[in-house]
Amino acid sequence: QNGKLIYHTQGTVSGDDWAARGWHSQALPYNKDWAVQTDINLPNLNMPDNSLIFAGLFVFNLDDPEDFAEFGLYSGSTRSFVASMDVNDNEAFTDTNATTTTNGTVRLRWVAAEQKLYYEYDANGATGGFVWTALASKALNAGSTNWGMNANSSFIVGLGVESESITINQADNVWLDNFKLAPLPKITTQPLPQTVSLGGNA
Repeated sequence: QNGKLIYHTQGTVSGDDWAARGWHSQALPYNKDWAVQTDINLPNLNMPDNSLIFAGLFVFNLDDPEDFAEFGLYSGSTRSFVASMDVNDNEAFTDTNATTTTNGTVRLRWVAAEQKLYYEYDANGATGGFVWTALASKALNAGSTNWGMNANSSFIVGLGVESESITINQADNVWLDNFKLAPLPKITTQPLPQTVSLGGNA
């Protein structure tokens, strides 16, 4: 509608309302660098007691979706950028950085050589050019954040919004926009059918 995808739930608000959209074009490789980012608009709304709104990015292990990371802007009793990670559906860590911003950009960046996921944000988005602040970085091959992946593994990334005990109306202007992914791995050549004799080489 009006050039936007609008997600909504029906009925009474609950303590676990959410909407998500994954990047379905292709999974992202474990053995190559990539970065994904989005702009977030989360105005200063009237927040009832024990309510919250979170909007941002997620990434999970394609082979085990219970290995999961989120990064975005949070509004509740406080306002902050929040980075978190679950391993086998158990919380591995949560880091926050208080902010007053209502419109910013978050980025998840994977460095394959380090096997490490970086959580970075720009509190005023593209205004004045991006200047990234690192909130956290976690190795996915060791310790409490080990996802048990290897060079043949891959990730799924996407956008998500969560809320608890609050109604979010279209007029509240909560949105995610300008989703970007780079560098996007490309298939440069298509495999050709081959006939190989017994003992021959393809």
